Amino acid sequence: MSLINEALKKAQKQRTGETPSLSAMPTLGGERPDKIAHRSKSSGVGEFLLPMLGLGFVGLAVLGVGGFFLYRSLSRESAPAAQTTAVSPPVATPPPAPAPTAPQPTPQPALPPREPVVVATAPQPASATSSVSSFTVPNVATPAPTQPEPAQPVTPTVTLPAPAPVVAAITPPSAPAPQPVQSQSTTPAAPPKFEPRAINHIEALRVTGIRVSSDPRDSKVLMNDRVYRLGSLIDAEMGIRLVGITAASLTFEDDRGARYTRLFN
Repeated sequence: MSLINEALKKAQKQRTGETPSLSAMPTLGGERPDKIAHRSKSSGVGEFLLPMLGLGFVGLAVLGVGGFFLYRSLSRESAPAAQTTAVSPPVATPPPAPAPTAPQPTPQPALPPREPVVVATAPQPASATSSVSSFTVPNVATPAPTQPEPAQPVTPTVTLPAPAPVVAAITPPSAPAPQPVQSQSTTPAAPPKFEPRAINHIEALRVTGIRVSSDPRDSKVLMNDRVYRLGSLIDAEMGIRLVGITAASLTFEDDRGARYTRLFN
């Protein structure tokens, strides 16, 4: 019944143009309408402030991280720049100019001493000689001028050239006297002779065949059942070699250059 009465009162007030207050409205679920309206306003403000605060914290974090990385990059760029600064070389100071030398005083010539001036008077007559006597100008002592001390003469240092070394005359050695040239004998020396035992050894060789070729290197001799060519050693003890081969003769030579030719009929 109370709800019906309140609804009727509300309808009457609306017809008369009056708006009922929230406290006069009927309660819903045990709560008044003014409390419900205040709670809805406070909850709307809280829902708006929380996202704004979250966005503000996120923005501050982004700014802090960005500032940290920017500071690190700037510090890295400034470090190499400080290391690569060029060191200016020291400026060499010019040597001080030599002090000017004081000019030497020039000596003044000495003035000769002044002689006393004697004024000669004219001769007076005899009558006046007694009254007038000769007048002599007294010597006036003139002070001698002070002479400056003579400056010591500057002796220039003259460097004498070093004396030239004395070179002793070298006498060329006398040419040796030419010695008389001994005339050499035009007679050739006699060739060495073959030893008798070497001749006996050659004559004892048993020659069974001789082959003569147009090329001397192909010529061969068959002696004592062995084949010999030009330059072959026949006897090592006596140094006998075969040096010549013809169809009718064989030539042998020892170490001394002596030769022996064995002929065949």
